[in-house]
Amino acid sequence: MSLHSAAPSKDRVRVGVMFSSSGRSSFVESAFLRGTILGIDVVNASGGIGGRPIEIVYRDPKCDPRQYPAAIRDLVLNEGVTSIFGCVSSLCRKAAMPMIEKLGAVLWYPTQFEGFEHCPNILYGGQCPNQYILPLFNYLYRRGCRRFCLIGTDSIFPRETLRVFRELAQHKSVDILDETYLDIADERRFFEELQRILRLKPDTIVSAVAPPALSQFFRSYQAAGGHAPDVPIAAVTASEIDMMLLGGDLLHDHIAVGPYFETMHNASNDRFLAALRRRYGLAARGNMRTESAYDQVLLFARAAELANDTELDALLDAVYRVELEAPQGTIRMDARTNCTFSRPRIGVATRSGQYVVAAEADEPVEPDPFLLNYQ
Repeated sequence: MSLHSAAPSKDRVRVGVMFSSSGRSSFVESAFLRGTILGIDVVNASGGIGGRPIEIVYRDPKCDPRQYPAAIRDLVLNEGVTSIFGCVSSLCRKAAMPMIEKLGAVLWYPTQFEGFEHCPNILYGGQCPNQYILPLFNYLYRRGCRRFCLIGTDSIFPRETLRVFRELAQHKSVDILDETYLDIADERRFFEELQRILRLKPDTIVSAVAPPALSQFFRSYQAAGGHAPDVPIAAVTASEIDMMLLGGDLLHDHIAVGPYFETMHNASNDRFLAALRRRYGLAARGNMRTESAYDQVLLFARAAELANDTELDALLDAVYRVELEAPQGTIRMDARTNCTFSRPRIGVATRSGQYVVAAEADEPVEPDPFLLNYQ
């Protein structure tokens, strides 16, 4: 599918797409872009929305938060877009939010986020804290872990995520031996800090290191003498993308948390993986980033079909009434929080290059972005 703009037409449903194809984190953002394009391909192949195909109007924000307001203004005022799929980092989401609200557009944000935010114009497709950091803590606690070191890159999502983990640990009276935040580009510091952390002899290192630094983080752990069976890394941002980059030998026995793993067996995931590999080749990997972006497009299409409209109020009223059998399982949007009901899962990496689901919730968990039920 072309990413070039075309003149507005009543025969098409135009959507904005803002995932970076250049800049420091473009490799990670490309996973979301692939999911978005794939979802649009699937919708269009089944007849579009009311017989109208979805058309992408693409803007590359170059991983720069300063680019988002102007790009949103251009998409809405000049291109006639009302829904925008985009943003990966919390910093970029917060940069986009004022213009999204001002212009009455909808931002479909597919990334897990740190919570403690509500915007009526943003639909949060990734998991919020009670759906990833709380299940991860409970899983590690059940495994007998009582000594933790926390490490993240120095930005909004890692700091807020690890703050929640620290508060959960304090409530359970377990030990946080160390908490460190590093510049995403400082590779030498990763190695030095991991050497120091391993000398503290934690049971687990909890990582909120943000991509694209995550690959360097795991390599530094191995170089520093880390051994996953002794001290695993429990990473809130890890996925099959990292497995593709690093391989099963390096990630073996490390832990990930998310709503989706490629090894899940259900009809929706089978269709998703088949479509993904037809579109991007047999080496393409299912992962929580691509899957979440794909899901949001299908939710948008269902809601727009139901509402026969793509304007804010009509679209939101409809999206709260849509339930989707996604590759990760049944999902729906919560009208109270604009976040997604989803099932938390814990994956443990194998030498074969996959994540095996080691624990999962029995049913989709209601999003609680402000952790009102866990004070």
